[in-house]
Amino acid sequence: MSGHNKYLIFFGILLSGFHLNAQSFITIDSSYLSKTAHFLMAKTGDTICFKTGGIYLVESKQFESMKEIIDFMDSINIEETAQLVIEENERKINEANNLLRNLLKNCNDEHELTKSTLMYTQKSLKDLSFSLENTQNALTLANESVNSSTRLLSGYRSPRIWQSVLIALAGIGVGVVLTQ
Repeated sequence: MSGHNKYLIFFGILLSGFHLNAQSFITIDSSYLSKTAHFLMAKTGDTICFKTGGIYLVESKQFESMKEIIDFMDSINIEETAQLVIEENERKINEANNLLRNLLKNCNDEHELTKSTLMYTQKSLKDLSFSLENTQNALTLANESVNSSTRLLSGYRSPRIWQSVLIALAGIGVGVVLTQ
C-alpha cells in the first residue's frame, strides 16, 4: 500500500452486505483520500464501490467515539497547548539542571571532606608511628640499663643496696618511657 493510500477513512456502520435495492450508491475513488474535512457515513442498505485502497470500515459506536475525539481536537488550540507543553518541559529541564548542579556540589563537598579526613588520618598515623618508635628506643635504653645494673650488682657483696639501686634505675627507665 503506498504512502498516500494510508489515510484512515471512518464509516458509521459496518455493512453486513450489499443489496440490489440499496438506498444509495456511493463511489469512493482516490480523490477522497485527499479530503480531510468530513467523514463519509453509510447506512445499512447503502452500496459502496471502492476504487481505491487504504479504506477502513468501523462500527458505529467506534465511529462516534472517534468523531468525539476529532471534534475535541478541532476545538482546542493546538499552538497554545503545544506552547504550554513546551514551557512545562522547559521548567522541568531547568529543575533537573538545578538538581544536577546541587548533586554535583554535594559530591564535591563530600569529596573534599573525605580528602581532609584521609589527610588527618595519615598525619595521625605518622605521629603514632613516631611515638611508637620513640617508646621502643626508650624501652631498649631501659632494658640496657637494667642489664648493666644486673651485671654490676652481681659483682658486689651487698646485693640489697644494689637491688635497691637497680629497682630505682628500672623505675627511672619506666618513668622515661611513660613520659614520652
